[in-house]
Amino acid sequence: MSIINIVGFILIFGILVFVHEFGHFLAARRNGIITEEFGFGYPPRVITLRKGEGKLVVDGTTLVVPRGFQLPEDLAAGSLVAT
Repeated sequence: MSIINIVGFILIFGILVFVHEFGHFLAARRNGIITEEFGFGYPPRVITLRKGEGKLVVDGTTLVVPRGFQLPEDLAAGSLVAT
């Protein structure tokens, strides 16, 4: 088995996975599901297509999360307590 065969297999397999995942994206959009991101690759993503900002809904309240938002270290560690 030569290196060309291995590289060819990885390339073709990657294309098949991309097309498969893009099919999920299109099926969701066609059925009225709002898709805010399409990503390809396990994090770190190889390709990310994103539209707008992220949204979280907590107890009926919508929170808008800007791109690149980082949780404060205290909150991420679980040591921040609201009073």
